[in-house]
Amino acid sequence: MIERKLGGGDLSSTAFTWIRDGVLINRMHINPVAFAFAYCFADAPAADCGDRLIDLINFGFARSGISCREKIQAYRREFDAKPAFADETLAAAVDFYNDLATSMARSCSFFPGVVELLGEIKARGGSNFITSAVEQAVLDAWEETAQGQLIAASLTAILGKQAGFSKGRDHFARISETINRGQIIAVADAPSEIATAAALAGQFNIMPVGFAFVVERSAVLEALRQAIFLTDNSLLLDSAHLDTSDTGKLGGRLDLPGEAAVIAALKARGASYVVSGAADKIVGNLARLLLAELAIADDKV
Repeated sequence: MIERKLGGGDLSSTAFTWIRDGVLINRMHINPVAFAFAYCFADAPAADCGDRLIDLINFGFARSGISCREKIQAYRREFDAKPAFADETLAAAVDFYNDLATSMARSCSFFPGVVELLGEIKARGGSNFITSAVEQAVLDAWEETAQGQLIAASLTAILGKQAGFSKGRDHFARISETINRGQIIAVADAPSEIATAAALAGQFNIMPVGFAFVVERSAVLEALRQAIFLTDNSLLLDSAHLDTSDTGKLGGRLDLPGEAAVIAALKARGASYVVSGAADKIVGNLARLLLAELAIADDKV
């Protein structure tokens, strides 16, 4: 039974959850590179890490949707025959990641149409929440930047990682309570994020929507060059035997799925709908789905 259409105007009992890095901002070429450098920072000296730099970047993409801390722990556990990092080393690596990713992201911008879409949702009475695995203090600082202020007025809240409060069940429970257990539309680009939303769909009335943006090799290579420049890490570059101008050789080692594979992965993990498209088109496609075409029906959740 169809309860209502989003195009009908009233969204007062509907919340939309957004992933800042990868859905709102086109920066998913940056985060896996920053993760790789953070791991190398923790696993000093850099010479011990350089030969697997691209493997670390690939791992960062494959585990998109979880925090840098969780990625570091997972890589250490699964691929390193070494003891787990000490807590202080892990904390320092996360700080390194946050600083590097923030610096690199200054060159990134919202996908075209994001500011307008969030404003339209708010005008119709809907709620917009950013849900992120990034530390709350980092997100609070970002909200005060010129970029953050572009959408701040359209947001109900930015939810990050706090003590005893994390992305996933905790965030969805808070959002559900805020909208009196209304409908949550969870828009996410990582299969793990879609899987979490799908697993909690029954409990919190969630509809997962996949955002299938394809990251290009050229963007990742540019992020790698940028990270090397910002960290002045010639030792890492030399130990990796990388020439970042050799895009054919290096690009061939990057494991970046095409559009069909990205769409299939999101659907396989539970996305009710998936949108795709180039950087200048994908948010327009999403807006048409959310505000014109998508019927919220019991039999579609």
